[in-house]
Amino acid sequence: MVRPVQERDTGLRPFYEPEDPKFDIIAIHGIGAHPDDTWVQKTEDGTKINWLQNHEMLPAIVPNARIMRYGYPSAWFGSEMVSARVLDIASSLLRALQFKRQECSDRPIIFIAHCFGGVVLMRALSLSSHLKDDRRKVFESTMGIAFFSTPFRGTTSDFTSRLVAAAVAKYEDEVDTSVLQTLGADDQLLEGIMTEFDA
Repeated sequence: MVRPVQERDTGLRPFYEPEDPKFDIIAIHGIGAHPDDTWVQKTEDGTKINWLQNHEMLPAIVPNARIMRYGYPSAWFGSEMVSARVLDIASSLLRALQFKRQECSDRPIIFIAHCFGGVVLMRALSLSSHLKDDRRKVFESTMGIAFFSTPFRGTTSDFTSRLVAAAVAKYEDEVDTSVLQTLGADDQLLEGIMTEFDA
């Protein structure tokens, strides 16, 4: 069972902060996931290791990077269901980055985006590229992106319909399918985000 995303889990949270960081690494989780647990692997003995935070993992490879994750309410079914849209989450991400990077707005950024987090990131960067204020610095400072399982061309309708049917069977009217529709192979919003991002 996925841990619900509480208010305290949202926004930017540093996992690793060196004394003099040269660049930022920012991880964005997917839909229906927890912003901290997404990056955790459970070992055979039951120990949980966050590969973005564990000093023997990513921080050991890039010791001069500040590593953070961005969290947003992501439940699309059940009592914790939210109805946030891609644009809302992308705009909140830009505001959080603008605030957190006030003193280092030109510092290079590398993003790590999982599933729906990749769609949010593409929308945020497209939005940032057209802004005239400090939020444009996010677009200008982005040096690299690692996408994990981001549905660039959408998911199959068969997969989506099976997922929705399973959720509806268990949660009845506590299901918001609008987010899943965004991930559909023929969704106009996703196609528009991809077109904007490719431009």
